[in-house]
Amino acid sequence: IAGIDALVGVGDAEVVAAAARGDCEAAVALQSAPSTAHRWYPSGPRVLSTPPWTAYLKIAEGCDHSCSFCTIPSIRGPYTSKPLEDCVEEARRLADGGVAELNIIAQDTTLYGSDLPGRPDLCDLIARLHAIEGLRWIRVLYAYPRPQLDRLAGAMAEFPKLCRYLDVPLQHSDRSVLWAMRRPGDGAEYLEMLRRLRERVPGITLRTTLIVGFPGETGEAFENLMGFVQEARFDRLGVFEFSPEAGTPAARMSGQVPEEELRRRRDRLMQLQQGISLERNKGLVGSEIDALIERVTSRGAVGRTEGDAPEVDGSVIIRGCRKAPGSFVRVRVIGADVYDITAREAAGTAFGVGRLSMEANNR
Repeated sequence: IAGIDALVGVGDAEVVAAAARGDCEAAVALQSAPSTAHRWYPSGPRVLSTPPWTAYLKIAEGCDHSCSFCTIPSIRGPYTSKPLEDCVEEARRLADGGVAELNIIAQDTTLYGSDLPGRPDLCDLIARLHAIEGLRWIRVLYAYPRPQLDRLAGAMAEFPKLCRYLDVPLQHSDRSVLWAMRRPGDGAEYLEMLRRLRERVPGITLRTTLIVGFPGETGEAFENLMGFVQEARFDRLGVFEFSPEAGTPAARMSGQVPEEELRRRRDRLMQLQQGISLERNKGLVGSEIDALIERVTSRGAVGRTEGDAPEVDGSVIIRGCRKAPGSFVRVRVIGADVYDITAREAAGTAFGVGRLSMEANNR
C-alpha cells in the first residue's frame, strides 16, 4: 500500500513509538513478517475514554477458535492471556483513580488463564479483583459457551461484587448453521445451559448476540432460531445481519442470503425479542435495585443497573433524582418499556461509590 513507512504487527508494540517518531529502521525490518502473536507489556497509568467511574479491563488478546465468519484470529493471533498479577495491578490502579465498575473483556473471557503457568482461570482472577477496595461492580462480557460457565455461576453466588449478568454470544441455535459456522452445541444444549444458569443464579441477566442470514440459513433454520429465542427468553439480545468478511470461509460459501431477506429476518427476530424484553422489564416493577447514575437531566437522573452493561443495554430513568454522576443509589422500579425502566429513589438507601448495600453483601 503506497505511503506506508512501517508495518507493525500486534505483537511488536515496542517499535510503535519509534515508528511514530519517524525512526522506522526497526519497524521496516518487520515488514516482511510482522508478529501476529500478542505480547503483554507492563501497563502504566491509563487515560480513560470512558466516564471516570467505569472502565474495561482486557484480560486476553487473540482467539484460538476458528469460526468460519471471523477474521479476528488472523488479525490478532492466538489467544494470549494477560498475566494475572498484571490484571490485578491494572484494576487496582483503576479503582484508586475512582473506577467503581469494571467490565472484563477479551475475545473469549472464559478461556482466560489456560495458557498461563499454573493455569489460573477466570474465577481465580475474579476472586483477586473482588478484594480490591473501591470496586463495586465486576461484569463479565463475551463469555464463550463452555463448561467453565458453571463455575462462573458459582462465583456469582460467592462474590457479591460480581454482577449477576452474563453475556454469552451464541450466534445461532440451528445445528446445521452452527456446524457451518464452526461453532459448538445446538439450541437444545444452549437451553439446558440457560436453565442451569438461572437455577444457580436467581435473578441473573442473560444477554446474547445472534447472526441472521448466514450462508445456507434456510427458512426452516431461521424459524428454528425464532423458536429458540421464544423459549430462551433472553433479557438482552442483539441481532447482526451476516456480512461476508474477505478471507473467511463464510465469504466463499454458497447460499448467500439476499440483503432484503437479511433485513426481514433481523426485523422479525428483533420484534420477537422486543416483546420478551418488555415482559421481563415489567417483571421488575415493584422491586428495589441498585443503580449507577450516569447523567442528570432536568427531570431526574439516568443510570444503569447491574443488569445493564455500558453502551449496549438499557437505562433506568430515576424521576426526581439529583445524585451526582458516578453515585450509586437504591431505587424502586415503577414502570417499564421495551429497553428501559423507570424508577424513583428509595428513601434512605443512597450510598457512595465503592460501598456495597447490605442486600448485596448478603446475596
